[in-house]
Amino acid sequence: QLGCGNDRAIGDGDLVVQGASQGELYLSRDSTPANSGGGLGFIHFTGDNGEDSASIRVYSDGGTWTNGSSHPSSMRFETTADGASSPTERMRIDSSGNVGIGLTNISGSGSLTLVAGQSYKFAGSGGNTIYGDISADTSHNITFKNNNGTERMRFTSAGVVTVKNSSVGDIDALT
Repeated sequence: QLGCGNDRAIGDGDLVVQGASQGELYLSRDSTPANSGGGLGFIHFTGDNGEDSASIRVYSDGGTWTNGSSHPSSMRFETTADGASSPTERMRIDSSGNVGIGLTNISGSGSLTLVAGQSYKFAGSGGNTIYGDISADTSHNITFKNNNGTERMRFTSAGVVTVKNSSVGDIDALT
């Protein structure tokens, strides 16, 4: 138990940081990171056995680290799958703001990158209602699906655009 700047009751395992306008928690190294990939701070979530179940890790990320003026960093989120005993990186935000889900090598400018076979879902504000999704497969096809998972359009790696219509069948719109 540790309370900083507060007068409320705290329970076992609680860390409460409270300030006049907001609470802030700093994790700091005692030296400049040696190179890209040098750890800056980690938060680990464990069970009573002390083994990591999930973590958030921040590293220096390319570029030139200059105290006071340039601090490129990446943030990595790790979780443990059912039946596994250690966390795996699931998402990364690099120093350019690119987001990668399910992979560790992110490319592109301002991109959201998913592993082939995963999809980008469009959901309502609560996340419970799915309105549709876009996915790509390892053959470089991009598919668009409606809210019940039915494919409605496909861009193939050959440049063919196919529109799926249950009443008239598939229509190759462009070839």
